[in-house]
Amino acid sequence: MKKPLHTHIKLALLLLITSISSQASAEHFKKKMYFGAGVSNTRLQINEQSIRSAGGVSAQSSLQNSQTGFSIFSGFRFDDYLSVELTYIDFGNYNTQTNGLKNELFSVDSLYLTSALNYPVSQNINSYIKLGFSEWQMDSKNLALQEDGTGLVYGAGVDINLYGSSRRTLKIEWLHQSFDDVFLSDSDSISASIVFSF
Repeated sequence: MKKPLHTHIKLALLLLITSISSQASAEHFKKKMYFGAGVSNTRLQINEQSIRSAGGVSAQSSLQNSQTGFSIFSGFRFDDYLSVELTYIDFGNYNTQTNGLKNELFSVDSLYLTSALNYPVSQNINSYIKLGFSEWQMDSKNLALQEDGTGLVYGAGVDINLYGSSRRTLKIEWLHQSFDDVFLSDSDSISASIVFSF
């Protein structure tokens, strides 16, 4: 049975925002919070044979496996070296192409809960590695291609202070997610985001 992933996302983000608001008077707490948004490009490793069979995709049609999407996130820094983060990423819509005509086949999105180990390289650059779990959903007008599940996610990135203020930084990140599904194997995403700190 499909899980209401978008409901989980909305509830998780609402709880996070409520938590931030309820602690608004605690300056120490606020200074440890951050949030941001960005754009990403994701390449999916797909089981092409299974997708063609379930989706009724002919051999004459090509399958798209790379797409641009977006992400939003919020996190909490315990100190300079450890943080936790909740991320929603929309991988975008993946299409088939036949004789130059594109048709939407499916879309994929995920909710990540990760922890990160940070290493300040310099005053303006922070590097990190992260590890966590994901809840993902594959959606399609074709009921046979609707799937959901959980998986492992890990990655690495850097936060760069380009703006002369530690309250606004540029994040460049790579993330790998495992699906281990009949249609999807794993994914690799590269993203660029703006991070705002309190």
